[in-house]
Amino acid sequence: MISRPNPSSQRLVSFACAIAAMALPAAAQDAQDPGTQPSTPTVAVTLPEATTLFERHSEAVGGMEALDAFDSRLLTGAFKGADGMSAFVTMYYEKPERFAVILEIPGMGTINTVYDGDIGWRQAGSNIQIVEGAELVDLIESADYYGEVNWKSRYRTIRTVEVGAIEGVQTFRVAYDSVLGKRGFHFFNNETGLFVGTQTTAALGEGQQAIFVQFKDFEEHDGILMPMKIIQQLPGNKVSTFSFNSVDHETKRSELFDRPAELERLLEVRKESAGASDE
Repeated sequence: MISRPNPSSQRLVSFACAIAAMALPAAAQDAQDPGTQPSTPTVAVTLPEATTLFERHSEAVGGMEALDAFDSRLLTGAFKGADGMSAFVTMYYEKPERFAVILEIPGMGTINTVYDGDIGWRQAGSNIQIVEGAELVDLIESADYYGEVNWKSRYRTIRTVEVGAIEGVQTFRVAYDSVLGKRGFHFFNNETGLFVGTQTTAALGEGQQAIFVQFKDFEEHDGILMPMKIIQQLPGNKVSTFSFNSVDHETKRSELFDRPAELERLLEVRKESAGASDE
């Protein structure tokens, strides 16, 4: 049978949706205030076109050419949860949209969350859960190797709605509607052009929760500028931090996409059930 997700795996799902330089997808509704949102100054400012903001970000991080120089990306680092939980994190991307996150929790074990370009699953020890619904959409949108550089393919509509500030730095807020029907807001730093935050809702536990994610401490690795720290905030001032200490564009970890035997069994059972219901 498909196992029920445990609290640690639910936290991992939220992380998988808040990946460096990725849009955290929203529910199919307007994103709500997560509790601590960027401030909005009263000074009138001419709003740039959203397309201009995405293009500035793409140029700032290195552009499509820099990303195309590699086929994969491996990041390692640490996680600190709002509840005090600490873990080692490994994140792996492989073109065009294969993605895996490994969360190693001392004293608790390892949780793998994987999207192989076709299906998503979560594994904790011998327990496997097929990722479905809103969680799967979150995972698919996080799996894009190119992130916001691939904005023309990621969004149906984008629109600059206001100017604000994050930590005293002027930002432009862009409303988006993704091709998967997700809505939210992205924030672009006016000084650097970088995509530095997103405000949205995420599939956590039994429903959707408002969340604000900030991308910080950008560093260049192999000609690509990327954030080495991700801070995500949930209602109630619950803050989690992800700090990365290494980026590797050479090491391949394609074995992470190998489907476990138990997953194949679950998929076969599902296929047989679908076939029986059609008869």
